[in-house]
Amino acid sequence: MSAPRIAGLMMISDTAAKDMIRKGSDNRGMPGFGPAEITDTELNNLVSWLRNNCGMGMMGSCPAPARPAGTEVKVDILDADPWYTDKGVDNTNDPYDDVRRVVLGANQYMTLTNTGKTWHTMTNGAVGKDSGFVGYAGKMGAGTGYYYADQATGLAAGCVRYQCKLHPYMQFEVCTSGNQPAQLTKASKNAIGTPAVGGSGEVWVNTQSQHESGSDTVDGAMQVINASNWSIKNYVANVGNNPHNAWSGKDGSGNTVTLTANWHDNTATLIDGNTKTVLNTKPVGAAAAHVQVSPGAVERWFVTIMGGVAVQEVDVSKLRAGQDPNVGVPIRGEFSPHGMWFCDDGDHFLTANTLASTVSLYSANQKKQQSFVSTGGVAPLATSVFSGYGTGGCTRAYSNNAGTASVSVYDINPTAGTIARNTTAIPAAIRDASGNLKLRDTSIYPVRWVHLPIQSPASPADATTHGRYMVTANKASFNVSITALDSQGTPTAIYTFPSGLGAHGANFGRKALCDSGNPNDVCYYAYVTNTFENYISVFDLEKVAASGVPGSANETVHLDGYGAQALCGQASCDVAITTFCPDCRSGAHAGDVPLQTTVTGKYTYLKEEVWLDPLQTDVKLDLDLKIDTGAQGIMVAPAPRPWP
Repeated sequence: MSAPRIAGLMMISDTAAKDMIRKGSDNRGMPGFGPAEITDTELNNLVSWLRNNCGMGMMGSCPAPARPAGTEVKVDILDADPWYTDKGVDNTNDPYDDVRRVVLGANQYMTLTNTGKTWHTMTNGAVGKDSGFVGYAGKMGAGTGYYYADQATGLAAGCVRYQCKLHPYMQFEVCTSGNQPAQLTKASKNAIGTPAVGGSGEVWVNTQSQHESGSDTVDGAMQVINASNWSIKNYVANVGNNPHNAWSGKDGSGNTVTLTANWHDNTATLIDGNTKTVLNTKPVGAAAAHVQVSPGAVERWFVTIMGGVAVQEVDVSKLRAGQDPNVGVPIRGEFSPHGMWFCDDGDHFLTANTLASTVSLYSANQKKQQSFVSTGGVAPLATSVFSGYGTGGCTRAYSNNAGTASVSVYDINPTAGTIARNTTAIPAAIRDASGNLKLRDTSIYPVRWVHLPIQSPASPADATTHGRYMVTANKASFNVSITALDSQGTPTAIYTFPSGLGAHGANFGRKALCDSGNPNDVCYYAYVTNTFENYISVFDLEKVAASGVPGSANETVHLDGYGAQALCGQASCDVAITTFCPDCRSGAHAGDVPLQTTVTGKYTYLKEEVWLDPLQTDVKLDLDLKIDTGAQGIMVAPAPRPWP
């Protein structure tokens, strides 16, 4: 294999080189890397190596890494599921002939090549293995980046799950010589009917893994639900490359448009909000993740660039016209910004910086990060703001912590441009040792089991028939957590309700008619996507306070394979949802809305912790989960308050 294409130092000083590596380039061709990815010591060593080994640094002049001894087993990283594939080259050793599970023989090593269009990694922090960012940053060609992993030092012994730390649903397993993979379990919550009462407006769903034919090499579509009757109003095909998150608003001419960030690429795609047709796709930065529009009379559009250290403002009118849409240089901050949320003032916004485990406060008007703070947890992916409270609706905010099953609460001073984590406001009964909201609690009965909480928005301020709630989508525990908030946005109680497997995105839309029957009342549904199901789930916030007791949910989960055999003694069976979510309640889960399917029978591999109530413990299961639609982001048009 030829040498990797690495830029040398050319005619710049070591100090300038370090500054560029930290900040990235103004033209977005090279993302920046914070200390969470490259420590100061590693940065010094990197620049020294470049200086000593790459000369004046023409592209491709750096020496290639040494190839390990033994026989090569090639594994490709893909933008489309199944994400990682050995193409069957290990079938002699693999009893299941599963391309997502690499079974190595003696004297074999693995070459991992990124064939996709943005950064990907091979990471398992628990065993101390991390390839670092491999591959494409917007300038190099796909398939350029590669990584060698030998069995002595590059891989952990046994059968070990690795994932992309930017895109954690991308997982595969590597078994070192002498080890065999376990049998898989297929799991899916059985859908219930659609809600009895309609909603208002349109619900847009990022069906990130959907494609139109088996030959598609790039995944991604958008589905638009008519909330009044829960039908699929529009199916927008071929939207970008894994469109992850979107928002709706107006362009400079007053046209309604939707902008989506393509997480497996360096692009964003603009869709006409009326005709539901794709208008244009243009580069904005590596691993573009989330989009939001500033609330207020003048709408400004921003995209987080998770593969770097920046947020990028975008001119959607230029994007519509096929021009470079990037407004000025990237607004630099902490490393790996993912989810973002605006304050009511239309100026300040927050980002969750996943790999740095921090949250940043930005000023859009000043085009700078004003401050940042540790979350006190691990892997924040989303932020939200308790709108309508305090100065410009910019006083109380939240972020999830996927790695520690918690939510952090923040106090913001927009005048001073500061943000601080509040570790004392949460009641002790639902507060963890770090001062965060404790979504998971195995010390109570029934157990409150939450795994991988993701988006956690706070409900709009204008509801008249119910209180305010934070809705947290929990990726790997068949549930959502709905947290009651007092008048200052402080959590007071946690309710758990059933959801599909892979709960990820969450947003709010008005019910067509509140339970009071008064057309002047305002009440809300919460909408939640389920990545590993072919439906979204709907929750009625009017029903939360009067919901059933913990453990009263009567929904079911369908199992095939190992899990069914272990729990039911047969190859396939249905079990109670409380098997996996012991404290799931009845009452507020109003219904599941089916999505349109195209290519079906697609599955992805995950190995995650699952609670098994009959055993009163959690276990790690090798899971085989459907990824036909792969829904992740969700938005409502028109957007709820504070958006116009």
